[in-house]
Amino acid sequence: IELPATDPAGSFRLFLEEGNASIEDLVADEILDSYSLEGVTSIVVNGSINPDELTIDFVGGEFSVPIHFAGNDPEVGPGDQLVLINGESETITHLFSDASSGEVNIIGDALTQAITYEGLEPVLDNLNANHRVFTFLGGTEEIVLRDDGVAGDNFNIIDSTLGEIVTFLNPINSLTINAGTGDDLVEIDELDSLTSFDDLIVSGDDGADEIRLYELPSGIAASLSGGSETD
Repeated sequence: IELPATDPAGSFRLFLEEGNASIEDLVADEILDSYSLEGVTSIVVNGSINPDELTIDFVGGEFSVPIHFAGNDPEVGPGDQLVLINGESETITHLFSDASSGEVNIIGDALTQAITYEGLEPVLDNLNANHRVFTFLGGTEEIVLRDDGVAGDNFNIIDSTLGEIVTFLNPINSLTINAGTGDDLVEIDELDSLTSFDDLIVSGDDGADEIRLYELPSGIAASLSGGSETD
């Protein structure tokens, strides 16, 4: 699927309708095309030269095939964005390969979906999940978990010097951060006032890591592990 170049930026929605994958131009309020998924092994969405926002909407259910969104290094800001809406699942995992590439795996009985992306700026994950897992693969990096800046909206942000920035709806049960390889710094700053999941799990994994926990809402149990080396 090739997204058309719009001036100055485009906003598009990918969704299922009667078993077909449809792409909608949200600015023009029109369906651009609809594709049968019969015999299809994956969906690839290519961004235009302008900033594109792609919303993957699960209102019609899962797509049953992997989705890949390739940003196209837009010539003007703010960059390409991925938005996930209208779905719920047991576990949602984010894996960060570098500052603009990664993958999202949605795992559960109600919804299962694999999404990969490259060349993006922010990701907005507005899906409901019991558990959220963030795993960083870039190497030595600084990872920050904090409020998104909007008071009382139940959203937080996780960001890294070597990973994509993700704004996400808080999970119900647990949030896990795996810092991965390298000598990492993980900081837990003030979180949104509605943050109420049961468990925060932070693992430094390999390397000489440092974990800084500045503030945590009451009722959340924190499990902090530096990993196998001196931390």
